[in-house]
Amino acid sequence: MSIFSKKTRPKLNGKIGLLNLENWHLSLSELQQEKVKNYSGEGDELTTKKISNTSQSQKHFLWCVASDAFFQKDYKFALLIAQQAFKFNGNYVDDHFLYNTIIESYHKINDNESAKKFCFEEISRFNQIGPELKHSFKGRFPISMPAMDYLLKYATDDEDYDEAVRLIDIFEKNGLIDNEEAERRRLEFRNKLLYDKAYIAIENEDIDKAVSLFDQIVSNDSSEGASVYKILGNYFLENDREIEAYDFYKKSILADPEIKGVKTKLQKIAKRNKLPVDFLERLS
Repeated sequence: MSIFSKKTRPKLNGKIGLLNLENWHLSLSELQQEKVKNYSGEGDELTTKKISNTSQSQKHFLWCVASDAFFQKDYKFALLIAQQAFKFNGNYVDDHFLYNTIIESYHKINDNESAKKFCFEEISRFNQIGPELKHSFKGRFPISMPAMDYLLKYATDDEDYDEAVRLIDIFEKNGLIDNEEAERRRLEFRNKLLYDKAYIAIENEDIDKAVSLFDQIVSNDSSEGASVYKILGNYFLENDREIEAYDFYKKSILADPEIKGVKTKLQKIAKRNKLPVDFLERLS
């Protein structure tokens, strides 16, 4: 509650007065009021300068304050202002940028669970936010979308690719990405999951299972062939199974003649085992 009664409350000028934010401003502590003045870039003029118009809404002004607090690494104050701002006047684009500041601030203070909470909150409101945001950015969404980016980061940092695929489904359903992008990203994460399973199979010396999993990766995305076959070639070479190593190195270099670390090994194996390498000339 403000320390001023309605009769004694001072009349504030500047953007605070013009935007009808007097009650909000006076509810802050003196230190918080000083921070608002500094982060707004207005200084004392924020409450003293006589102005008659501004292009900013209440919400946009408060986002600017929160954003500058974030860039000055005052993350807790950025969170305070940004979360209060939702109750004031503005538009859905302002809401998007408020969510950005909140999510990134929580991430900076290592409160990932709170960051996730606000990621999902924005996504749940994207039927409102999305159309205005896309219109504001001339028909497409911003390159950086923290609500989506951080959820995927947390899932992939944990190597939880099943969760990443589930998130892609949520993003598509709520309109953050289209079907083509969703299919591409789902394939990317499914292949990462297959890679993990294949490496585990190799560690367990279940090479038949590993080969099967790697085959699924190549079936999903043929551009992975060269690297997959190189991995298998290396495995068989390290285990003194040179004929199988030769076969996979050959597949690798045929898939990508520029792949590094394959040609020399292939030539050495071929020489020791009197195997043909004439196909290499056709790749030059």
